Parts: sequence; structure tokens; C-alpha cells
Amino acid sequence: MRPALTVLLLHEDEERRSSHLCLINRLGHFGVGVPGAEEARTRPGKEAPAILLFSARCWKDGGPQLVARLVDRGQQPRVLVVGTKRALRKSAEMAEEGVQGMLLEPLSEVELSLAIDEVMGQEPAQVTVEDDTVRRRARGRKVTPVQVTPDKDDSRGATTVADAASSQIKHQARRDDSPIREQVVDLAQKLRRGGARVSNISPVAMELQGLCADGPPNLQALIEKVEQDPNLAAATLRSANSVAYRGMPQVLDLRAAGRRLGSRRLGELAQMESVKSAYTVKGKGWSKLMTSMWRNTVLTAHASRQLAEWLEDPNASEVYSMALLHNIGEVLIVDLHRRMENEPPTDGFADGSLAHDMEAHHGALGALLLKSWKFPPSLVSIAYYHHDPSQLPHGTPLARHAWMIAGCYKAIVGGGATYRTEHSDAPDLQLAAMALGAKVEDFRKAASAAAAWWKSLED
Repeated sequence: MRPALTVLLLHEDEERRSSHLCLINRLGHFGVGVPGAEEARTRPGKEAPAILLFSARCWKDGGPQLVARLVDRGQQPRVLVVGTKRALRKSAEMAEEGVQGMLLEPLSEVELSLAIDEVMGQEPAQVTVEDDTVRRRARGRKVTPVQVTPDKDDSRGATTVADAASSQIKHQARRDDSPIREQVVDLAQKLRRGGARVSNISPVAMELQGLCADGPPNLQALIEKVEQDPNLAAATLRSANSVAYRGMPQVLDLRAAGRRLGSRRLGELAQMESVKSAYTVKGKGWSKLMTSMWRNTVLTAHASRQLAEWLEDPNASEVYSMALLHNIGEVLIVDLHRRMENEPPTDGFADGSLAHDMEAHHGALGALLLKSWKFPPSLVSIAYYHHDPSQLPHGTPLARHAWMIAGCYKAIVGGGATYRTEHSDAPDLQLAAMALGAKVEDFRKAASAAAAWWKSLED
């Protein structure tokens, strides 16, 4: 758990300075805002900042000199710069001057929290000022910027996670003896360019996930989206008439289903059916494995939403969306093995190199896929960090949601809904309970409730 840090924000724009300070404080840190380097030098208080967050303009107007002054006084700040794409065009020059991370406006809470965590893992910033020229003074290992030139289509964050995912894939591939390691790296590069997709999942399905990602959608907008795909509409209607939702005369159209279930429940059913196609493949061995993966995913999503409601989390629907997509990277791994015509698992359980690749690479590939679909940064982060939520800022909504999903996944697997010979990437339930202020039994009860709901669908 990272303790609260003092973050000194230098931004000439009062409105943006206020907005960024709110983000800093919501993450549990102490934000102090000033309009420029001169005000920073004369500010009251003696608390040494752990991080200096500059606007690009404030960095240019005396930022290096301020950092050098603090370093000469024995302080050890880290340095981040936030700006527009235009302002960050000279990112390489800023990095040479000592900037350790660059963030794109408009600044998102997720991106800021991840950048703070990453920059605090680096050595303190070191600069020297000689004849008005600022040079980074190397000491120890080379500092790598948290973020450099942003992707053209990235206007809301998630680039930091995507960079980390790509780096992880490349690092693991260098020390991996998997027969598909080159294909994994190639797939990651295609995902970064937006040139790869999941087999069998339709554009409407992707659009529907995005529509539901930020909470219950407008019922009319939801119905109009689902009706764009007749197969999806029919499947959603079948689910709405299942035993789990029965209790009235059979509904014959989505509007009647919406009146019965409400936009949230209908949205969840539509999401579930839209993602199901990604887990539908031909071939006896592969089909059995993917069916088991699908069952685990849906049970985890249902249990996570149930747990969120019990814990009175106001974003239970978002937790459902996150959980439904948190392991989507595993589908990409199975697709790779299938395309290479590897032998399918004989008993429907992934083992050997397939199980290894699923565990090692699914988080990074899933994050890259969701970012390529332009999904919210929160979903991208969950896909990447769900196996180890302790890497997210403790106590934030994102971290709590990650712990809910990770804990429910662990409980679902413990209840028998497995598809790999090992699930060592799932965190301990006791840790998840402690992080949420819950009980281990809460996860197991949520898993049992999800299993009962699934059984009612099959009846």
C-alpha cells in the first residue's frame, strides 16, 4: 500500500489547476496548487513534495531551475508534465531535461494514479543548470518516461496501461520458451495499431459493451443498439424469458422485456449474449474449453455485481461490465493456438503451453484489445491488473472493483468452475476481503448465488 504523497501542482490555468487538484485528492494524496515556479519557491509550508506535476508551460518557464533548486536542498522529487498533444511535441527534449513522465490533457483519474505509481518506482529527478542549459544528471539506472508521444486516438487516457502491457509482452517473450511467443508479440503490435480483433464478435457487440460500460444505458438507446443485430436481439429475448427472469407471461419483444427487467438487467443480458459469440468455436476440444471459459466469465460477472450490491457500491453495473471482459485476453490466446493448428485439450482443460500462455499473457493482451476498441480506461486497467489489484492505488473505486472481480473469480474457481489445470494468477481471498473490508465468506456466498442463477438459466 503506497502512503499518501504530497504533490505540488504547477499550472497557469486556474480551472485546470483546480480540476487536477481534485483528482490528486481523490486518489488519497495531498495536492498543493500554484500558478508557476515563482509561486512554488515562495509558497508557505515546509513539506517537501514527493512529486512535482507541471503543465508544459510551467515546465518551460522555470521548471528545470525549480527542480535543481529543490535537489540542491536535499529533496528528492519526481517530475511529471501534463499537456496537450501540441504542448508535448517536444517530449524527447523534456525527457532529456529530466521529466520522468508525460500525461495527456484532459487528465483522467486512472492515468494519473498509474503514472504516480510508476514514477515513484523510478529514481528521483536529477537536473543541473549550466549556462541556462538544463541537462539530466545520470545517476544509477536510466530513467524511462512513463509516457511519451500519445497515440493519435487516445483522448481519454489508458495509454500508460497500454504501454505497460506492450512492455510486459516483449519482456516475457525474451525469456519465454512458448512455441507461440513470436505470434504473441506480433498480436500485441497489431492490437496497438488497431489491426486485430476477437474471432466471431460483431461490431454491434463491441459498441454495446461501450454503451453499457459507464452504467445503465437509456432503455431506448439500448434497444435500438441490440436490434441492429438480429441474432443478438433473439438471444437476449431468449434469456429474458428464462426461468431466472420468469414470473410473468412470456415477453415477445425487447421493449416488453425492458419494462419487465429495467434497463440495467436487460443491458446485462444483452452484454452477456453479445460477448458469448467470442467464446463460440468449432471443434470438440476447443469448444468444450471455450464453453468452460464462458461459464466462468459469466459467473464471475454475476457474482461481482452481487458482491458490489451487498457492499453498497454505487457502480455495480460498471463492475458487471468490467468482470465480463476482464479475461477477454484468454480468448486471444486460444485463437492463436487454434490458428496454429495446435492440438486442442482432450478433456476441455487448458494445460501445458496453452495454460502457460493464457496465464502469462492474457492480462496484457486483453488490455491492448480493450484500448483498441476505445473502451474506458477503467476497463482497460481492470483487464491488465485484475490478477494483482494491489498494484492499483489502495482504496480508490478502481482498486475496489478490481478486488471484487479478482476475489469472485477466485471463489468461482474454488467452486468448481475451472478451465485450466492451474489458476495461480488469482489472489488470495483473505487479501481481497481485507482490501474491501469484507469477509471471505462474502465472496463464496456471491459465487453460490451466481451458480444458482446459472442453473436456473439451464432449467
